[in-house]
Amino acid sequence: MKQEAAALVGPIDGIADYGTSWRKSLGAKLEKLGIKTINPTDYFKPQGMDIHIGRQALEEARSSRNWSRLVEIMDGIWRFNEEIVTEATFLVASWSQRVSAGGTIREMQKAFEQGKPVYVIYDKDPRLINCHLLHLIYKNGRIFSSEKELIDFLTKRP
Repeated sequence: MKQEAAALVGPIDGIADYGTSWRKSLGAKLEKLGIKTINPTDYFKPQGMDIHIGRQALEEARSSRNWSRLVEIMDGIWRFNEEIVTEATFLVASWSQRVSAGGTIREMQKAFEQGKPVYVIYDKDPRLINCHLLHLIYKNGRIFSSEKELIDFLTKRP
């Protein structure tokens, strides 16, 4: 039987640490359950860069209006994101309405198209989420108010 794998998706753009800390924390908990974690913030590693340097290149392209460079970088990121969604058994998204979540929405849509569950950690009232997104989530997944609630759910599954 193939090992379960969770893609840890969520906003990177506009987040102080690019979302690395919650992924590291949750990833350790999932791995204790025998669930492999797949992290989109690892995209730049094979290129010999960490997320901070890679995002700096992206921000420089955006601020200088070098749209062709931005598209080039984002094409690579999106190919990587598509691969991680395909590799994953399910997605875990950390959701916040305070930041842009364009890539997260694309990843959720890709998972939805592949019939994979999307589990969202959201500590507010789910009624605040757009109905299209609620459809993507509740069709095969669900919303949890905390990491602990998600871990409890995953632990109790048959």
